[in-house]
Amino acid sequence: MSMRIDALVGMGSAAAAGLVAQLPAPDTLDALGKWPVTLALIGLAAWCVWLNYRTAERGRLSYDQQVDALRKLTEEIGKLNALLAQRPCIRDPKND
Repeated sequence: MSMRIDALVGMGSAAAAGLVAQLPAPDTLDALGKWPVTLALIGLAAWCVWLNYRTAERGRLSYDQQVDALRKLTEEIGKLNALLAQRPCIRDPKND
């Protein structure tokens, strides 16, 4: 795991423990019973956002690599076209 994820898990756990410790009143026990589902949904949403970000970043890197490869290919094709532009029948005599 990366350090960001470790820090996020640690801070989230500490925040959740602090929140549970601050809500000991009996009338809030019913609300506390619904918190695990809510926290699980929040965690799932955060994970989906992170996966989307990671997928977009990988796609951008792949796109950059493809652009570089196409740029190199067009440069080589341009060099070949320059060589093929001088056909023997219409060739400039000063090139002999």
